[in-house]
This record gives sequence, structure tokens and C-alpha cells, in this order.
Amino acid sequence: MRALGERPEPELGGFNRSSQENWQLTRARALIEPAGGHVVAEYFDVGHSRSLPWQRRPRANELLQALRDPNRGFDAVVIGEPQRTFYGNQFGNTLRQRNEDRDH
Repeated sequence: MRALGERPEPELGGFNRSSQENWQLTRARALIEPAGGHVVAEYFDVGHSRSLPWQRRPRANELLQALRDPNRGFDAVVIGEPQRTFYGNQFGNTLRQRNEDRDH
């Protein structure tokens, strides 16, 4: 896998949990486009509470599965509005699980 910044235009997968997909995607793009990045995959969980663990949200779970695939087609993940995506300690739990998956 390439590290972000190893090539001029990093490709990112975007995840957001919101009924306002366009707003979330616009925000995500505003974060990455100044650095030359662009979104090549979108994962939106519409109609699912952020209080559900990522493994129980259909599109979040698809993103978790994609992260295990070294040929997934994107280098990093951008989240337009973390407050609408994570609940409580989900970010730490999700990141820890991702790191454990990567180490095995």
C-alpha cells in the first residue's frame, strides 16, 4: 500500500453517516482537495444510528472489510464530519480493531 503523499494525487475512500450525503461529501472533498486528493469510493450509512458499532452498520462494515484488502483502490479514508460518524469511544475502538487486523 502506498503512504499518503507518495504520489501527487492520493486516492481516498470517504465514509460518512448522515442523511445529508451531499453535504458530507462536499465537506470531505474540501478537506482533501487542497492537498491534491480525491474521493474514489464512498461509504454512506443513511438511516443507521451512529450509536451502532461500525460492524453493525452495512456500509461502515463494508469499509472495514475493504481496509483489509491491499488492492482496495484507495490509500486513506476521509470523514467529512467525525461527530456524525462516531459515538462515544467508537473511534478508538475502530482504530484499535483496524490495527489488530493489519498486524495479523
